[in-house]
Amino acid sequence: MISFKYKILLLGAAAVGKTSLLYRFVNNEFKKDYHATIGASFLTKDVKISLDDLNGDKIQLIIWDVAGQPKFVDLRTTFYRGSNGALLIFDLTRKNTFKEINVWHSEMTKALEKDIPFVLLGNKSDLIKKKGVKINRNEAKSFAKTKNSIYIETSAKTGKNVEKAFLTLTRFIATRESGIITAKKKAKKAPKKEEESTRVRCNDRSQSERPGPAAPASKPDSLCTGNSVPLGDAQRAF
Repeated sequence: MISFKYKILLLGAAAVGKTSLLYRFVNNEFKKDYHATIGASFLTKDVKISLDDLNGDKIQLIIWDVAGQPKFVDLRTTFYRGSNGALLIFDLTRKNTFKEINVWHSEMTKALEKDIPFVLLGNKSDLIKKKGVKINRNEAKSFAKTKNSIYIETSAKTGKNVEKAFLTLTRFIATRESGIITAKKKAKKAPKKEEESTRVRCNDRSQSERPGPAAPASKPDSLCTGNSVPLGDAQRAF
């Protein structure tokens, strides 16, 4: 039984290996040639992780492979809605793809109007021996660190660190979502405490009223009669 569903984005310039990473992770397969993604496409995979609040719960990842070509910028942002996390991907052998990472991160946060967990991936590590590393690894690590993330090098061709990348992101999301759920639960309990406090105050006042000379009639206090009042009135009542 699936306990949670997380929407994940694969973002990065064209031909950095987003589609290859997706198929390696979901189907454990690699193809040399893929057609360029138009707009976006997605696959799903169920995984299990263990955290303090998630004891081996099954999570369904809905993974969106988003087109990297500039001409699709207006179209692709529509697929960002409702995302829980992202993999920001560049090609280790193409320096310009790393330079664009900050643009992708900004585009994502602007479209979502918030920050979401992400992991920075340097893909195609299998080509390093042949082409060499064209980026500064320290810069990649620094970028990830300043955004409260981590940097991982992967290879869709060999499968190196692919599963690690997706599961690390899943744990980041689960930790964040768990915190949000906990905060909401605490928020729901807060009104009950206020209600109990109000009841005590009403009881205390009723106990202090003793038989005596008739007092002038006063407007019933809605807090003690059960009638609803605006929050501002409730705060001024005491």
